[in-house]
Amino acid sequence: EMEATAPVAYRSASGKTAVRQTSSGNSGTMSSSTTNEAKVAKKRGWSKAAKYGVIGGGTGVVLGAVINKKNRVAGGAIGGAVLGGLGYVLGRAQDKKDGRF
Repeated sequence: EMEATAPVAYRSASGKTAVRQTSSGNSGTMSSSTTNEAKVAKKRGWSKAAKYGVIGGGTGVVLGAVINKKNRVAGGAIGGAVLGGLGYVLGRAQDKKDGRF
């Protein structure tokens, strides 16, 4: 059975008025305390998107320069951009699987 509780005002020793919840009956005092902190694991180091992008970009620069012998700079720039972007996309997919993003 739940019985109604009524606030009771009383004067403390310092002269201030305080209010206390009282209940009549044999119900025990129930107190509950919860701390709800977000548990966010800090991700350290490079994400897979960054790693794969850098590896792909470096590989693309080398392969582009080797493949385009007439203009190695242009071949390296194009190869770096293409493989760097592809590496980033693949790494981003892995990060999503791992729950990083």
